[in-house]
Amino acid sequence: YTDLDKYNFQFYNFIIGYLLPQRSFLFGFPIALIVLTLVWLGIKRKKKEEFLLAGFTAGIFPLFHFHSFMSVIIIICFLFFLYFEKSINYIKNWLYFFIPMTIIALPQLLFVLVRVTNNDTELFRVHLGWMATDNNYLWFWIKNTGFLIFLVLDTLLSKETSKDLKKLYIPFVFLFFLANIISLSPCWIGDNAKVIFFWFIGSIPLMALSIVRLSKNSKILTSIIVLTLFLSGGIDLTRFMFTSVRSFRLWSTDAINVAKEIRLKTPTHSIFLTAPIHYSPIYLTGRATLMGDHVHVCTQGIDSFFREQKIKSIFANKPRALKIKFIKELNADYALIGPPEKSMLKDKLFFDNNFKKIIQVGEESVYKLK
Repeated sequence: YTDLDKYNFQFYNFIIGYLLPQRSFLFGFPIALIVLTLVWLGIKRKKKEEFLLAGFTAGIFPLFHFHSFMSVIIIICFLFFLYFEKSINYIKNWLYFFIPMTIIALPQLLFVLVRVTNNDTELFRVHLGWMATDNNYLWFWIKNTGFLIFLVLDTLLSKETSKDLKKLYIPFVFLFFLANIISLSPCWIGDNAKVIFFWFIGSIPLMALSIVRLSKNSKILTSIIVLTLFLSGGIDLTRFMFTSVRSFRLWSTDAINVAKEIRLKTPTHSIFLTAPIHYSPIYLTGRATLMGDHVHVCTQGIDSFFREQKIKSIFANKPRALKIKFIKELNADYALIGPPEKSMLKDKLFFDNNFKKIIQVGEESVYKLK
């Protein structure tokens, strides 16, 4: 219920929208919390050990989850200046973080940036309002966050809130506005949610403080707010926990069995022509495909347009000579023709008439292209 395109609800339930389906986020988010905790302890305790461990930890995950890495580094850079001290020890402690982090992370970042800049994709570009479609940005965020923004503002405007807490919240606000002004993904603005989520994490303590303060003055209002906040996420989780269908079948029995046959009868480094999808049985074999799902490919900064057009042409109603030409150019060793490929294939006999079938398992067929 937190993902309803019809009503432009885009800020998904954290557990269902991120932790369960996104394995890279499941890896990146805990590391981000560990790094931020270590840096904060280092600032407060003024000890190099925390900074050193944070630096090594932060350096390992740009390739695993770039958006978490970017968010963490932005927050940490703010902390460096917000709590700046004119002392040699302060600078030394921070060098224990930045030096190992840079040494480990820089090769990974160069790999990502070079791959993006070598294509026609743009990693950063202006895009206002994140997923708001009607330019009414304020209403979009009120609708997607409910009481959150009002409770956070209540805490920030309260005289009881310490200046240190307000100062600590600055980097999180920056992330919110950054993700609402610039697209931080090569092709899908929705990926900005991974940065906005860190603003959400930073906002939770302020929201909690506001609720505690309200509870001293109005028990009824506090109860309504707490119940609403609980239900806003609880309904989604309850539906997920008790619904009769909680899974999506990726591979049929035929798909699993053809994967076993492929492992037995094809070389390890074979390249397969398949439909451009993210659930091909080839992914069970350790072999490579010419192309996966185009959205996933694009979000990694890879310009796949021409390859995708050639693959679609092979499955489309194009001249035989052109299809053969594209197959040779793509340098595929085998073709897997299953239900996804058959739904794209216009000439049902093209592969039977031109290539040798080496595997047949139910609706799944494998053809040798070379």
